[in-house]
Amino acid sequence: MSAPYEREIEEALRAEEREIETEAVRLAARLSAKLGSLIAQNPARGEQVFNDICAGALSAERLGLVEAQAPVRMRGPQVRLVAPEPLYEKIPEVEAQIMDVLEAEPRGMGLPDLHERLLEAGLSLSRGNLSVRLHRMVKAARVESPARGFYVLTPGAREKRERERRAP
Repeated sequence: MSAPYEREIEEALRAEEREIETEAVRLAARLSAKLGSLIAQNPARGEQVFNDICAGALSAERLGLVEAQAPVRMRGPQVRLVAPEPLYEKIPEVEAQIMDVLEAEPRGMGLPDLHERLLEAGLSLSRGNLSVRLHRMVKAARVESPARGFYVLTPGAREKRERERRAP
């Protein structure tokens, strides 16, 4: 095979690997959220589903279909399960980070720039979820949207944050 053709194949394989990895991470995050909800509603059933998933992964590893990246801690025949923090408990933290970024830009920001700044700050939030959160913050009068896709901290929210910082 010629070198350029081999390079094209390698590049295509790397692109496919990145696509698979991105999809796997997305699905893992979704599965984690779903399991967290199930565990919150029915801890015994949630743990059973989690153990079934882990057992399937361990079986796949034994068959040589996958290679384990991290060891799975076993406790007797069961996998030790730690329930993720429910998403609703993280909402104040997410909104505080959004407000921090908007407070630093008195003129406001567009959704793409705001999303990028939040990613840089370490907040893993999709642009769609950010848009929904901002819409809810507009309804709660913490943020204004003078134009579609553009957001600014409300004067009331800005004053409240300043008072909180000055308070002992």
